[in-house]
Amino acid sequence: MTPDRTRLPLSEAVRRRQQRETLDDERMERLLTLQGESGLDTTAKHPVRSRHWLMGSVALASVLLGFLLGWWNSSLLLPQADNLALARMADEVVANHLKRESVQVSGEKLETLSAWFTDLDFRLIDTPALADAHWLGGLYCSIQGKVAAQLRLRDADGKVRTLYQTRYDADRHGPVPDRVDGEPMAHLMARGIDVWIWREHGVLFVLTGA
Repeated sequence: MTPDRTRLPLSEAVRRRQQRETLDDERMERLLTLQGESGLDTTAKHPVRSRHWLMGSVALASVLLGFLLGWWNSSLLLPQADNLALARMADEVVANHLKRESVQVSGEKLETLSAWFTDLDFRLIDTPALADAHWLGGLYCSIQGKVAAQLRLRDADGKVRTLYQTRYDADRHGPVPDRVDGEPMAHLMARGIDVWIWREHGVLFVLTGA
């Protein structure tokens, strides 16, 4: 006959069961405490917020990077002082352009106009950039204190533009692109009008839009 297993008193069995449940509760509390200290979150909302925050940060960084690159690229072309020198010239010639003063000499050939500008210390240059220009006339003016020829012309599209020529002076005009060396014209905006600035053979050219 198989002997009966030893049975615990009812009070002892209840005590041991309560002890096991207490240990389980304490173990769970310790796990939750460790989880909170590690910064973990079991909710589904926090990962979504983290992704949104990350995407927003990346977008903001991209905008700031684009702005800084644009600013750096534009500042790289010419030092700030030189950009200001070009801007001053552009504003000055546009102011003269908008006055629409009557020409002092009329002529359809640049040679005819050049012969009239006897106060210049150079002869007007027929630049290849305006090979299709139809000359209308000109008058005296100045650019940054240097006497200049203000020439009126009609371009291939029939628009009347103003071209300025004066002796290039690096101290007054600052660095200006040299077309003879293949450098592109400097393009600016002044009072809503396009302005192109360059030099050829020691002569400064400034062309305004219509």
